Amino acid sequence: MVKARHLVNNWLQILDEKFSLDDSGRCFLQQDNQTGIVLYAPEQGDEVFIYSDLMRVPDDIPVGFYEQILTLNSHTARTGGASITFEPSSNQLLAIFCQPIQALDGQTFQNISYKICPSCLNRYVSS
Repeated sequence: MVKARHLVNNWLQILDEKFSLDDSGRCFLQQDNQTGIVLYAPEQGDEVFIYSDLMRVPDDIPVGFYEQILTLNSHTARTGGASITFEPSSNQLLAIFCQPIQALDGQTFQNISYKICPSCLNRYVSS
């Protein structure tokens, strides 16, 4: 919904006035070539999604690798409420957080974004 995008844009502007959602409802915040998050507010929806690359899946996957990932998914307190998923097109593990917009306020949005990618927001968030 337009309202969700409007709220997310307002919250982004509190972090830094140069931050805003693009026409597709996304804002890319990147610290370096390795670390970043994508904030996404769909046009037809009332939730916000926060994505972050965690790591590239190694070619020589260690024994128990996927079991550890699935175990993390079952303990969302350890992932800050995010789920971990595999993106086959990039061979990456992603942290994905989705929250209904009505369950958020500016501070909660800021805290969640920071927990998912602290290095992306260190200069904007006081801990």
